[in-house]
Amino acid sequence: MNEVQNNEQQKRKNRLIPLIWIGGAGLAGAIIILGIRCAKKQAEISILTKQLADTTAMFIREKEALDNELVQTKTLYNAMKSDHNRLNKNLAEQQKRNNRLIRENAGYALREKECKDDYLRLKGEAAQLRNQNMMLANEGARLLVQSHAQQAQLLYYDSLMAAQQALLGIQDDKLHSDSSYLARLMDSIRYENTSGYFNCTEFNGAYGLAKVDIPYSRYYYGLTTVNGYAVNRHLYAGLGLGLINYHSGLTAPLFLDFRYHFSKSGFSPYIYTDCGVIFRFKESNQNPILFFNPGIGFFKGFSDRFGLNLGAGILMQRDEMKSSFVNLKLGFVFLNNGGLKPWVYPR
Repeated sequence: MNEVQNNEQQKRKNRLIPLIWIGGAGLAGAIIILGIRCAKKQAEISILTKQLADTTAMFIREKEALDNELVQTKTLYNAMKSDHNRLNKNLAEQQKRNNRLIRENAGYALREKECKDDYLRLKGEAAQLRNQNMMLANEGARLLVQSHAQQAQLLYYDSLMAAQQALLGIQDDKLHSDSSYLARLMDSIRYENTSGYFNCTEFNGAYGLAKVDIPYSRYYYGLTTVNGYAVNRHLYAGLGLGLINYHSGLTAPLFLDFRYHFSKSGFSPYIYTDCGVIFRFKESNQNPILFFNPGIGFFKGFSDRFGLNLGAGILMQRDEMKSSFVNLKLGFVFLNNGGLKPWVYPR
């Protein structure tokens, strides 16, 4: 029984071995076929992958080209949009200009109508003027005849006027000469006319000449001032007083002063004369001393009102006995109305 079963099992195994071999062979063939088909598919996949890569690269290039074209198109669009806006602006300006031109044309048309009316009016007036010109031409011919007669008279009057003008020229020259002379004369009068108050304050010094052993005869020095009136640039007169110190004592002179200047510019030489009395302080009960002092000097003006003078003279005095001195004066001069400064006298 067991053997039968073992035989059955052995038979079954023997029947299964060919089936296994057949199934293995079929499976191996199927695997080989599947491998071959997979290799073909893999080749096709490689080809398709390459085609896909090429197509992708082509699409990328086409995309970049399209992007460039899109950028150019946008740039062109923006330019066209700017041109469109500019053209719209120009169109608006042209429309305004056309409207203005339409208004101006309307004004010109109205003005043209007015000009035509004026032309017709002027044409009528021109006709009237032609008639008047003809009348005036006739009148002009008549006046021309009168003009020739008047020209002859004018020639006669021109010759007469030329003679009168020559006479007037001579008179003008004489008048100009007289005016210049009168102006110079007035200038000289104004130059000479410096009348007014003057003051001359001087330092005095003197030395006795003879009989110096008697009182008030050896020397003196002191200060005097003269207040007076300048008659003109030459002649001065005034009253003087001062303090003079003799070797014998202090005195006070009271005198009249007369001066005459010679020159009119630069250093001016002058002559002077003083005469008066001298009062003594010590012997006040005695009679005053009489004196006379002529002299010469030079004057220099530093401004129109101020100047300096230097003079020298002989002073002769009489007390109980006569005595004389050589004296010097250095003074400061003031003239209220001006005229001390040197001035070129008009010739």
